[in-house]
Amino acid sequence: MQIIPSAPTPADGPCTPSENTVYYQQTEAGNSYTLSFCLGNTTGSLTAGPKCLTSGGIIDEYCGPFTCGDSISYSGEDYPTVSIGNQCWFAKNLNVGSMLCSSNPNNSACSELPTDPFDVNNIEKHCYYNNEIANSNGGCSADGALYVWTEAMALPSVCQNHDTSSPCIVNSPHQGICPSGWHIPSDAEFHTLELFYSTSQCDADRYNWQCSPAGTALKVGGVSNMNINLSGKRRYFDNTFSQRNANSYLWASNPLGSADVSGNRIFGWGDSGITRSSEYRTESFAVRCIKD
Repeated sequence: MQIIPSAPTPADGPCTPSENTVYYQQTEAGNSYTLSFCLGNTTGSLTAGPKCLTSGGIIDEYCGPFTCGDSISYSGEDYPTVSIGNQCWFAKNLNVGSMLCSSNPNNSACSELPTDPFDVNNIEKHCYYNNEIANSNGGCSADGALYVWTEAMALPSVCQNHDTSSPCIVNSPHQGICPSGWHIPSDAEFHTLELFYSTSQCDADRYNWQCSPAGTALKVGGVSNMNINLSGKRRYFDNTFSQRNANSYLWASNPLGSADVSGNRIFGWGDSGITRSSEYRTESFAVRCIKD
C-alpha cells in the first residue's frame, strides 16, 4: 500500500475509540497476519463495525491491540472483559450462533440438535425455553446461549460419546466457538479462578461445594466484576429446561470421568462456594471465554 488510511476522528458509527485504528500484526511466527480496522457505515458487502482482515478473508471481529478490561466485539455482540489475577475472562455469557427450534419457539420440548459435522459458519445454540429475545422465561439476548459440549468445543457430534482420539482431540488451549485469541476454559483454569477468591477448602478434584466465598465474589454483584448470572440455567438431554434463577452452569473443556461426560462449574443461589461437576455432553450449558 502506497498510502495507509487513517481512521476518522472522532470514531464514527459503531466503532469504539480502541477499535478506531488500522493495526497490522504478524501471526503464526510470521507466516500469516491480521489487519484490524473498523467501518463506520456499510461499505460494499461489509456491514458497519470492527473487522479483521486475514489471509482467509475478512471476519466480523476486532483483532487489534487489546488490554484486559476493554470490550471486544464478536459476531455482532460486545463482550466486556475482566482481569482476575493473571487471567482475562469474558464478563458475560457467550451468545453466538443461530437458535435451534426457531421454527417452533413455543415448544419447550423441542428435540432439535446441532447439525453434523460442526460448521464454523453455522454455530447452533439453544435458548432457555426457546426464547431468542428476553421475556419472563429468560432468553439468549438476556442470559446468553446454551450449547451442547461438542458444539461449544467445535467438534463433531461423534465426540459426545468418544474421548481423546481423533477427531475428538481436545487441544490446550482449545478455542472452540470462542473468538480468535480466546478459548474454552479448562478445569485447571477454573480452579485458578476460584482459588483467587477462596479462603476455605478448595480441592481441585472435588465433586462438592467448596472454595467459599469465591462463588459470591464471582456472581453478579460480587467484587470480581465477573458477573456470573444465576439465569445461567441448563437444558437437559430430554429437551427440558431448569435451574433459572437457581444455578449457573459453565462448560469446561476437559473430558472428565468417562467418555460421555465433561467438566463443569456450578454457581448456586444459596451457596458462597462453587461445585465442580461432570455432566453429559448432550446437555446444554453456558460458555465463558478466557484469553489465551
